Amino acid sequence: MNTRERPALHPRVRVAWTALPDGTKATGDMRPYGRPAGSDASRPPVSIVILTDDQLTYEGAVAALSGDPDIELLPWESHEKAQVVIAFDEDVSNAMLERIETFTSTQPDVPVVLVAESVSAPRLMRAIGLGVISVLPHRQASFAHITKAVVAARKGQSDVSPQFLGPLIRYLRRLDQRSSEAGLGLNAREVSVLGLLSDGLDTAQIAHRLNYSERTIKSIIHTVVNNLGVNNRTHAVAYAIRAGLL
Repeated sequence: MNTRERPALHPRVRVAWTALPDGTKATGDMRPYGRPAGSDASRPPVSIVILTDDQLTYEGAVAALSGDPDIELLPWESHEKAQVVIAFDEDVSNAMLERIETFTSTQPDVPVVLVAESVSAPRLMRAIGLGVISVLPHRQASFAHITKAVVAARKGQSDVSPQFLGPLIRYLRRLDQRSSEAGLGLNAREVSVLGLLSDGLDTAQIAHRLNYSERTIKSIIHTVVNNLGVNNRTHAVAYAIRAGLL
């Protein structure tokens, strides 16, 4: 999807806009006149909200998705009713990850579909920990593909493009290799927990970030401390930093 080209409106859509995610108002509203012939009227549409920092991207997405019978686009002020979030970002930034975290901190069970052109492997790992379940390429993904990913995400099914999955797998392998070479024997999840500890997060914050229970995080930390033969979590973090894992 080219963010600089505003797509043609769906023929079944009344024109106007919902509220933008930053709280500013555009004019009116957009709703489909009804489901096209042949669609499954027995299946309710998936309620979504859109996250993006680019107004043209937002308006283009609204124009295309509001005409889809499988999608119910909610204004931002009704985001607590969303069943799926779609986040658009050309090059996934920490600011976008923070916006996703702000949303999923209050609605941790709502999956996120991320549409991006590029995202580093460490940020993708963080995004997955924040609730991102699908990652689609920005310029290659059609709105039909996005809708399919949204419907799948509502069912708990993931859709990650090979463009992103390959680098993520290689990154995880490097983490495991570096851990093995350092003689630490830590897995990727344990390294992630140590990394968040090094950022100053407590167990409750890490549990939320990685979508685990606080009890699980405490168990992971306990296991790491025992396996490394160190005195405490601070010592474990320092050990991992010296080994080049963080």
